[in-house]
Order: sequence, then structure tokens, then C-alpha cells
Amino acid sequence: MATKKPERGILFPLDKKGGRSTSDAGKAVIAAALRGAGTEEGSKFAEACEKERNWRFKYNKHFKNLVKVSKYIYIMFSSQRIF
Repeated sequence: MATKKPERGILFPLDKKGGRSTSDAGKAVIAAALRGAGTEEGSKFAEACEKERNWRFKYNKHFKNLVKVSKYIYIMFSSQRIF
């Protein structure tokens, strides 16, 4: 019986089917960033992102929403003098 080779490199989290989905990881990262804006609008966008069923073809909408709320992220960090 052949032995399984050890996995190397960057390993995305396992999905529900036991595979490694970059879509699931990407969706989670964008949703967290949207929520990180700390606004009601960001939270609403994050929920929509997490519920997206056609990520492969509709991810661009969520990136646009991230740009929309990025002004709040900038304001939040600039007030803390991180920049």
C-alpha cells in the first residue's frame, strides 16, 4: 500500500467535504475585514458575503463593498496614530 506524502506549503483549512477550498477561506477573510470596519454597514456586508452561494463569479461585489467601508477602517486606525 502506498504511503501518503506529507502535505507541504500553505494549507487552506479543510472544508465540509474534506477538501481545501480557497473560496471558503477567501470569503471568511473578506467577511472578517468587512466586519472589522466596526459599522452597521460593514456588518450587513459581512453577512451578505458569508451567505454568498456563487463566490466564484460574485466575489467582486464583496471586494467593492470592502472598498466602500475602508474609509471607516482608515479613520479608525488614523485616530490611533498607527500610520
